[in-house]
Amino acid sequence: MPSRPVLPSLQLPGHFAAVVADMDGLLVHTERLWLQAKLVLFGRYGVELTEADQAAVFGASDMASATYFAGRLGVAAQQVPDLRDEYLAIISDLFEHGVEPTPGAIELFERLAGTVPLALASNTRRPLVDKVLRSIPFAGHFDVIVSGDEATPKPAPDLYLLACRRLGVDPAKAVALEDSPTGVAAAKAAGLTCIGVPSDPREPLEQADLVVSSLAELL
Repeated sequence: MPSRPVLPSLQLPGHFAAVVADMDGLLVHTERLWLQAKLVLFGRYGVELTEADQAAVFGASDMASATYFAGRLGVAAQQVPDLRDEYLAIISDLFEHGVEPTPGAIELFERLAGTVPLALASNTRRPLVDKVLRSIPFAGHFDVIVSGDEATPKPAPDLYLLACRRLGVDPAKAVALEDSPTGVAAAKAAGLTCIGVPSDPREPLEQADLVVSSLAELL
């Protein structure tokens, strides 16, 4: 097994040349809203949402989620794009009520601003990303925003590679902040060091180089 990068201090940015963060579940408590959207969607089709269903799409892109949902809801394969649009319309309505930052998120990114380049790399599509960012006070600190409609979504490395390319930073010199195994896999595949901040205790982030309980530990 290859050795993991040495992290001399929990405090960011440390020796890293850039910080690239996920959004849902990492910076903001949107995972509960995504869960509510799933419950609404499944309820419309008269199917009970199970923990197995939630685990199956945790950290997945909207299209991957919709493809899975179609199998559970009895929707034909050719209707998956429509099912995805229905799902996204539900979550968009829920986002209208605002989102809550996770512990330490505001303080961390206000402190990081101006010290190193900052990027956001999210599987979520740009209109929804923008809607979330309008609700958080540190949105203006990101130098680059990469969304799920710009590159192949996680667990592919493409979003992280694109973020680092736009920042002009070698991925090997950047650190990613992630809350899901899917996101961690993407960051590691792109060559970044990855700090995991689990949003679901049932999903251990075993591939992460370091795991902390909240972003507040990185202050």
